[in-house]
Amino acid sequence: MGARLLYATPTGKHPHPGYVTSMRDLEMSCASFERRPEDFAMACGPVQMARSEIAERALRGVCKVPHDHTADGANCKLEPYDYLIMHDDDLVVNAAGPFGNPLDLWHELFEKNPEVGVIGAVYLRERMDTPTIVISHPEYPEEHCHLVYGMPYGPFEVGGVGTGFMMIRVSLLRALKTKEAGAHTMFRFPFNRTRWGTVNSTGEDYDFCARARGAGFKVLADSRIETVHIKETGALRFNHHAYEAEWSDNSPIALAKAQKLKESFEPGIGAIQIGPYMCLDHVQKLKAEAAANELAERRATAAPKEAA
Repeated sequence: MGARLLYATPTGKHPHPGYVTSMRDLEMSCASFERRPEDFAMACGPVQMARSEIAERALRGVCKVPHDHTADGANCKLEPYDYLIMHDDDLVVNAAGPFGNPLDLWHELFEKNPEVGVIGAVYLRERMDTPTIVISHPEYPEEHCHLVYGMPYGPFEVGGVGTGFMMIRVSLLRALKTKEAGAHTMFRFPFNRTRWGTVNSTGEDYDFCARARGAGFKVLADSRIETVHIKETGALRFNHHAYEAEWSDNSPIALAKAQKLKESFEPGIGAIQIGPYMCLDHVQKLKAEAAANELAERRATAAPKEAA
């Protein structure tokens, strides 16, 4: 029997028609996985809960023995999945790009590289119009710097990638389940205390990727896949060559994009070059917040003494 794939979508009950067409094309043209109706699932609810439900289903597997699975559950023979793909219901993914179906392309990559636990397509985030990719800060590796440009054309290792279209090795989920025994969910929005003492939140996608890396797996982003992220503000289209060309020099387009980007983020966030990647660095913002908190605490402590 070949490798088994669970194709799953977290949804708010209103999948975009573009997603439906995209998902159908990906499923219909997939050649490296056996596809059956029970290998497709949708989970409705808050995104971290829906993703966690999907992960549990991938770990649990499905019974393919013909019988009443509800009334005769004791005789179910569950077959766990080998891979999980999560495809958000507002993302269009090109199923017929120059490298073929991403499901087949990534399956081959996983089979050849057992150290890879996660691979995701590049797509653009609303407001900043930049990729949903983070790179570890060179001095403070636990901090994530948002990548702006400088991506190679192909799979490359990252600190984290958005879960909009992500394939996960199920053995990674098992490893996290064992390592994090007692954890309630596989995906969550944690609040962490930084090394400077302030509290910082992390999205469920980047948190999952950080934990995957902590478990010894590599996380990759693949810039070869064309995507369209459909948001209320419009369709955010990603094509590697077109996107990188817009940042390639000091053209009016590049300057306008840089100005728009600066207007979208808070004071204290600047640019940092990490290898070939130009990223946004929030470390100075965190340090400034920590210094402001420390000053406020000193003033609060000194106030009662002065009153006395």
